[in-house]
Amino acid sequence: MSSRSPARPRRHRIVASLLLVPLFAAPAAAQRPFDTGTTVGVEAAVASLVALVVGGGLLAFAPTYTGRTTRRITEDPGETFVYGVGLGVAVVVLVVVLVLTVVGSLLVIPLAVVVAVAGTLGYLAAGRVVTDSRPLVLLVAVFLAVAVAVVPLLGGLLGFVLSSLGMGAAYLDYRDDGASTGDGTPGG
Repeated sequence: MSSRSPARPRRHRIVASLLLVPLFAAPAAAQRPFDTGTTVGVEAAVASLVALVVGGGLLAFAPTYTGRTTRRITEDPGETFVYGVGLGVAVVVLVVVLVLTVVGSLLVIPLAVVVAVAGTLGYLAAGRVVTDSRPLVLLVAVFLAVAVAVVPLLGGLLGFVLSSLGMGAAYLDYRDDGASTGDGTPGG
């Protein structure tokens, strides 16, 4: 019998899965029709910059909140994903309604910022599965953001899942009024 915790084998499987993403990134990106590579490069640069700024900001300025919400994702991914997908559908409907009005159109940009910040929590949670070191968590989040931008189909699916997890965790944290999950200690 090994003295490892039950979370360790799961962590190894997830790390192995994350390491497979670059193996498929180049061939999948090469399948983009009529693309010279410039668009992919710009998308990857923007994705990495957003993940770096938003993820770094969350880790630096809201470490307790970030730790609490990312822990929720890793402890109960099913519930956070379901709530995230439901919230995503609600946001799409809300954006359509807001765009139909002049005043509502002005609210779409702040709503997009909130969704981007909440979605980034999913990327950070994936980083927390790999390591507890904040710089490495951020590095994994940036790497995944680039993979999402570069890989056409699987990247979009990965981005949808990670963003849904993040939005679901943000909503559940708001619903529970910031109550701590797990062992009751603040995250970080």
